[in-house]
Amino acid sequence: MGFCVIFYRYVVSNNRRTNRRYKELIMNGLLKSRKFYLACFGVIQTIVFQYLPAFPKEVWQSINVLVMVLIAGIAFEDGFKTK
Repeated sequence: MGFCVIFYRYVVSNNRRTNRRYKELIMNGLLKSRKFYLACFGVIQTIVFQYLPAFPKEVWQSINVLVMVLIAGIAFEDGFKTK
């Protein structure tokens, strides 16, 4: 999770056209996003389970699919909230 936050801050801070308030709004929105935390969880569990030889590959791949379905469901829900 920390890596995702550091990477996002790096990307936002390198965009010279954005002002400080805009960056703060983006970071606050990102840190409150369920989709962001699910994506970080998916990346971390993929990295960890990739290097655990005793853990079956099919299990962590199915966890990735479930995380993607959850993210899509949340995005779908958020899309209907704005209408």
